[in-house]
Amino acid sequence: MLKKNQKGFIDPLFIIVVILVLAVAGFIYWRISTPNKATSSESSESAQNSPGPTEQKFVAGTADSTTSTYTNVKPAFSFNYPEGWKVKSTSDTSDTLSIAISSPDFKEHDGELCRELDAGMQFHYYVTNDPDYLTPLDQKKKELETDAYVGPIVVKETKLGEYPALQYLSTPGECGYSFTTASLVNNTYYSVSSFLGDTETGDQVSAYRTQYDLLVSSFKLSD
Repeated sequence: MLKKNQKGFIDPLFIIVVILVLAVAGFIYWRISTPNKATSSESSESAQNSPGPTEQKFVAGTADSTTSTYTNVKPAFSFNYPEGWKVKSTSDTSDTLSIAISSPDFKEHDGELCRELDAGMQFHYYVTNDPDYLTPLDQKKKELETDAYVGPIVVKETKLGEYPALQYLSTPGECGYSFTTASLVNNTYYSVSSFLGDTETGDQVSAYRTQYDLLVSSFKLSD
């Protein structure tokens, strides 16, 4: 009930108190609601400026056992492999792809670098956009020929499919030697590599190189 004075009028002090209460209540409401609006605005702006899902640069493909052909999705390329062999592709990052091509009798030797061919054969295709691999071939050739850490390396110019490439072989070491064919096509690094033990016979080495040459010569970029 409104407080009136003896003359029937509302007490001015009461009016002042009411005004002050309303003012304080309004101020508190403003302080509470304003940060929420700002936060909402910031959240909306953050959502608009945040990047969308990262585009997957590399997408692994499949192996067709009827034609013994592996066809990758992105980047689009293909190669032939020996009939009856196993193909397994893995991609740990959006710009790196590794493909293992193994003979049916291949067995993993955990922790063993030295292995003989009678344990089977395995080759690796490696594809990446990592800047560390995108060195022009002529510069790469010079680096390989003078790399004291890796050791003496024989480098020759060759082709991966129809594309210029380098083939380099390490000189025989304690266990054997590695060999790789690498090319730089459309700013993407492609290589085929393997390790050859030092206890293989001439026939084994010849068989190894025959399969390796198939993987290298059959490489094609798809449209």
